[in-house]
Amino acid sequence: MATSINNFYRGDTKNWKFEFGDGVDIAGWKIYFTMKEDKDDADADAMMQVIATAGGNVLDDVYNGLMYVTVTSSDYTKIEPDTKYFYGFQRVVPGSPVDVKTLLTGTVKVLQDITITTA
Repeated sequence: MATSINNFYRGDTKNWKFEFGDGVDIAGWKIYFTMKEDKDDADADAMMQVIATAGGNVLDDVYNGLMYVTVTSSDYTKIEPDTKYFYGFQRVVPGSPVDVKTLLTGTVKVLQDITITTA
């Protein structure tokens, strides 16, 4: 995973790859990708939140610590173009207690798309 994400166009499909190590079983793990206008906004008020579960993407390899977080055009319903947002990726491993780790945070600008057709 990169140390930051680049600006991207509203509506574009985005894939972010997370590698936790060969032989690491990540079955049941989740990664939350959240974008907010203000860091203090509640998750329920986030402009975008995508929750990826290990094994939910055809590219995932849950027995070798590899998973992807994918944002599709339908995830952008609240996103305003040419706006900067705070973002965060958080990994959640089920168990008792639940293991939570912030993987990456920062700001990103969502750019105006020219072609808006999604089908």
